[in-house]
Amino acid sequence: TIAPTNDLVINANTAIGNSLSVSGNISVDGAINDIGNAPTDTVDFDAEFINNLEPSNPGQSDLGSTTRRWQTANLGEANISDVRIQENYITTTVSNSDLELRANGTGIIDIPSNDMQVNNNLSANGTTDLQGLGITGSFSYVGNRLLKTEGELVNIYQTVTLTGNLDN
Repeated sequence: TIAPTNDLVINANTAIGNSLSVSGNISVDGAINDIGNAPTDTVDFDAEFINNLEPSNPGQSDLGSTTRRWQTANLGEANISDVRIQENYITTTVSNSDLELRANGTGIIDIPSNDMQVNNNLSANGTTDLQGLGITGSFSYVGNRLLKTEGELVNIYQTVTLTGNLDN
């Protein structure tokens, strides 16, 4: 039926066996159930989104997969579980929660420049290489380890606390 307003009104299910090309705007009331019927089908959006892109069931849908990954995400902020990444900060979203950086297997967490600043406590476990370390304030060492100073090994078997200017 073609209404007097030049609208095409279809009151039943309709199948289009080939391509459909539309000039102008498309408005859809209701759900769009399926676009494509095979993993090789694609959807090409050559337009900008003006609304949020949200899953219908939170926590159940993925964006990409292990074999079909997105290359780049250009974001102003990322909230991943309890971690927020925004500008040049990585923080937890849980009050008073620790933020841990962990390497996998025999990997290391490498800070390649000498520009790290710790304003509160720093704890290091396992083998820790602190070359060129400058300390202002106090230093506590707890453990049973060998320390090398001026080419000689020093055994430490108890807690050692050094105070004052340790740079001299």
